[in-house]
Amino acid sequence: MLNENIRNTRKNKGYTQEELAVRLHVTRQTVSKWEKGISVPDAALLSEMAEILDVSVSELLGENVVERQDYDAIVEQLSRINEQMAVRNRRASRIIRTLGIILLVIIVSVLTIVIVRISSDMSHHLTTDHIGKLTYVLPDPDFVHEKDDIGVTVEKDGRERISAKSYRKYSDMTEISIWGYGTYDKGAIEILDEFRESHETDLVGFSGNYGNLPAVIDEIVSATDQRDDYVGRYYEAYVVIGGDMYCVEVQNGDDPIYYGESLISSMDIDESIKDEYREDRL
Repeated sequence: MLNENIRNTRKNKGYTQEELAVRLHVTRQTVSKWEKGISVPDAALLSEMAEILDVSVSELLGENVVERQDYDAIVEQLSRINEQMAVRNRRASRIIRTLGIILLVIIVSVLTIVIVRISSDMSHHLTTDHIGKLTYVLPDPDFVHEKDDIGVTVEKDGRERISAKSYRKYSDMTEISIWGYGTYDKGAIEILDEFRESHETDLVGFSGNYGNLPAVIDEIVSATDQRDDYVGRYYEAYVVIGGDMYCVEVQNGDDPIYYGESLISSMDIDESIKDEYREDRL
């Protein structure tokens, strides 16, 4: 082919692309395009190139059609090569376009499947659930939560740390969050001290109006802005169970303290599921 003949002949004669370009008064990029088969020189440049490389035009064209340095024959041959190149480029463009469309369809299909699966698994109703050793019952079956926001993280030192879990009741926009702080140690005590200080005017005891305080709870510190003349927008309590500390937060809604105390009254320890959760996350 013309492009290969130009490249091979140039190299055999010891010219670089830059040197040949200078002699032909064109850019190096132009010579590069000829050698890559992206474009072809015109008849005048091809004749001049043949003279510089000390070969015949026929040798560069790679055919015996041009027996003499006939200008019209050279133009005809170059025109034919140009047309073949255009056909090849159009075919390549169609293939690339087709592959691009197929790839796009595959990507869209995969994304659609993923989105559908995520949407179907995004939330579900749950009235009773476990987080590690902790068992609790939600105060209302209308709470929903995301499927995978529950679990136990086993720390490097072997301690279990409960993951955060949020529930939402859309009918009155109540949100319950449960957080685990791990072992009730110096760090946990500092958290309680800060909580007492920042909520000094909001601290309340466990009223028992919405269920009894479970015997397994060793300590509870809670606060709320709910008053007789004001429903309030939050209830927050820290409870210590079996040497671990947990936080229950209730935000917004019609009666935060009701939901908070109802959930706390159901907290218990279920040893039967402890190993199951540890094995799932090791």
